[in-house]
Amino acid sequence: GKMILRTFAAFGLLLLLTNCAFVDQDVQIAYTPTGAATVDGDKLLVAPTTTNAPAAKNEAGKLVVGSVKNGYGMHTADVLLEPGAVDKIADALAAELEATGYSVVRGDVGAAPAASDTPAVRLTVTRLVVDQIPGAFTVTASAAVGFEIAIEQDGREIDRFLVDSGNEDEALVSGAESKQAALTAALEEAITKAVTMIQASLETGTS
Repeated sequence: GKMILRTFAAFGLLLLLTNCAFVDQDVQIAYTPTGAATVDGDKLLVAPTTTNAPAAKNEAGKLVVGSVKNGYGMHTADVLLEPGAVDKIADALAAELEATGYSVVRGDVGAAPAASDTPAVRLTVTRLVVDQIPGAFTVTASAAVGFEIAIEQDGREIDRFLVDSGNEDEALVSGAESKQAALTAALEEAITKAVTMIQASLETGTS
């Protein structure tokens, strides 16, 4: 009776988890600004730099940022992120700074404000991980985003700090949707922290 139904249900769930586990899962950098304007159009240059986050690439050139695991916790596939992730994180930071009221100019890695009084914010990604933690009946997707912010003005560095955040999302199946939700939440948290610290640093002008 009920025992047999439970056994079949458990077997069906395990089969579903196992089948999903052998397919690579794609996630992306997705961000929607949430801030309110508190700055009156101050100019700011946002320039991404190369990532320090260790990430291998697959044959298609996508970044391998985590593992897909079966119900036994074994690595069976990869979590993939599209190329250009650093630029897209810098885009997210620039968008949130614009929502805060800054007049943002996007710059390349080589763009330096040397003799300019326009502050430059340089972003270096230090951590970018999307993974999963198998449980008895659910799977927890976990994501961590970290980056270093350097602020330069008048040809000198006025501040440097690290921002790090993590988030988890629980689901019945180890799908890309859950991992995407965890990554987006972790990115939102990191961006919010960074903008608060950037604004405070620019207001004081001290390291």
